[in-house]
Amino acid sequence: MTHLRVQPCVANRKSSIALAVLLSVHLGCSRGSDFDPPAVAGAMAPALASAGDQGILLTWLEPSNSKPSDGDRSRMLRFSSLRGNDWSAPVTLSVGSSFFANWADVPGAVRSSDGNIFVHWLEKLGDATYAYGVQLTLSTDDGESWEPIGLLHDDASPVEHGFVSWVPVAGGVRAFWLDGREMAPSKGGPMQLRTAVVTDSGVPQTSILLDDRVCECCSTDAALTRAGPVVVYRDRSDNEIRDIALIRQTDSGWSDPAIVGSDGWEINGCPVNGPAVAAAKEDVAVAWFTAAEGKSQVQVALSEDGGRSFATPHVVDEFLPMGRVDVALDSEGTAWALWMARAGGGRLQSVIAGGPQGEALSIDTISATRASGFPKLIADSDNLLLVWRNDGTLRASRVPLLGISETRH
Repeated sequence: MTHLRVQPCVANRKSSIALAVLLSVHLGCSRGSDFDPPAVAGAMAPALASAGDQGILLTWLEPSNSKPSDGDRSRMLRFSSLRGNDWSAPVTLSVGSSFFANWADVPGAVRSSDGNIFVHWLEKLGDATYAYGVQLTLSTDDGESWEPIGLLHDDASPVEHGFVSWVPVAGGVRAFWLDGREMAPSKGGPMQLRTAVVTDSGVPQTSILLDDRVCECCSTDAALTRAGPVVVYRDRSDNEIRDIALIRQTDSGWSDPAIVGSDGWEINGCPVNGPAVAAAKEDVAVAWFTAAEGKSQVQVALSEDGGRSFATPHVVDEFLPMGRVDVALDSEGTAWALWMARAGGGRLQSVIAGGPQGEALSIDTISATRASGFPKLIADSDNLLLVWRNDGTLRASRVPLLGISETRH
């Protein structure tokens, strides 16, 4: 296994690569702590989104009091964008004690094709632990000012609504989320997967039911292919098989759920370990965690036809990993999977049609605790950008893809 550690960014890329080889060093070309997001101690729940030529969007939560007392749950929703090597000054989008602040279900952002930025967060809808809904805010001036929209979903029952993923679409953005409206005590039904468009003027449309029985608290993820959006999630059969499914939007409507890899994981409860997807034109990559037959693995499956079919999945970690996956596709069509290993620390692995390339790269500074949440990964031109939480602080590193290739030979 190749180990990466933090190194400062230097002007000469070849020198930087040589230094990485000699020292067996980190994820670079970051600039040490100067490159970390502009978040305070205690920050949590980071999420990344591409804004095209406007850079990369980052959202997170942090304490609203620099010296919180015991029981102080007041937090701020914060936003910043990365352009080049610089994070913009953080903006506070909401403050209060009614956030549903969670290590797995986190706020997020999306930029529409018209340039509007939407941000969602989770807010309590009742006294029950998982009674919360998805609130929205909109910026039409590149993040300079923000206008609250209200709830994403057309249901305000005091049940769970969350694990939102986004894609830009014509006339606005499309959201996918887990919706618990049928789980109300008076109904006793299962969790659902729903979707809706939010127009560029900030109006959520009526939601559409995509799957009427899904895993209760595994994250969704969505991506945009040449043909339209795809969404991945952990399905739930009547026999408690909770494998990863994908739904596509087609010219004739939404496809039926299709299992990406038939693991046959039977588990009577949610593992809080959802899948990730990335897409570029017809290429689609899906990464996920499974513990079918008691054997923990991280797998990656690739499609060359927009998600209509997938090749046999590749196992990238079979040594009892923790999961918490993310995935990105670079400009060459290579998939990059990120996950948490068994003993802690992150792992980064490139995958092509023929299988994993070389050894997984190790990111030792990611804690194995639940509080560290899910590390995030996004492809940015000729680099990968990683953001994660460690020791109550948000960290970031930009990894030059050329540098990774050369250190592995």
